[in-house]
Amino acid sequence: MKAKLQYTGSTTISTTESKAESFVLIWLDENIMMNYDTVESEEKLRAIVNSLVTCHKINEAIDFMKQVQDQQIYLIVSGKLGKQLIPMNEIINSSKLNSIYIFCHDQSEYTELMELSNKVHGIFVDIDPLCARLKEDTEQALKNLLPISTISKTSVDENNQVKFLCSQLHRDLLFTMEYNNNARFELADFCSNIYKSTPAELKSIDDLRTNYHSGKAIWW
Repeated sequence: MKAKLQYTGSTTISTTESKAESFVLIWLDENIMMNYDTVESEEKLRAIVNSLVTCHKINEAIDFMKQVQDQQIYLIVSGKLGKQLIPMNEIINSSKLNSIYIFCHDQSEYTELMELSNKVHGIFVDIDPLCARLKEDTEQALKNLLPISTISKTSVDENNQVKFLCSQLHRDLLFTMEYNNNARFELADFCSNIYKSTPAELKSIDDLRTNYHSGKAIWW
């Protein structure tokens, strides 16, 4: 017999949690239930985007999207609600909304949604292929966030100088920064609060809390 699991779906996330992530994932489905499939799916999704918000109604999702400031939004939506939401150009064309994934039981019933917006990145009936595409899209988005440098000799030399200065400042900061024996526990507590719904991350944080020592600081 399986142990009882607690459903952690919510239409809100903390300010600290949202600022710690570059992306926010919204899961919009009026039939999200408190069952094992939902809990397991949430765990898989949070392993990719920790800031996950679940909504049952379109207006809840829209209200939350309007509150997002600096993060890119990824949206999972049921086929039924997708038919209502995706034609809303003001919402779908928002620069904050990066990608949309249709999660339903029948792909053929919602194929027309792919033609309504190039932000629709697929129609999925299983969580694993959806997670694979979400991971691919977020990894590409992270690469796009990196600064682009030119290849002229002058700019390369300047770039190397900047890197050298940054490394020197980083080294000086590490050598002069004051900290006590509780520093790693404070860091672990801070991270545990952010990733409280992501078991894989909590395991790594607990490992840091119990096994860290200064001799392996670079490894950590």
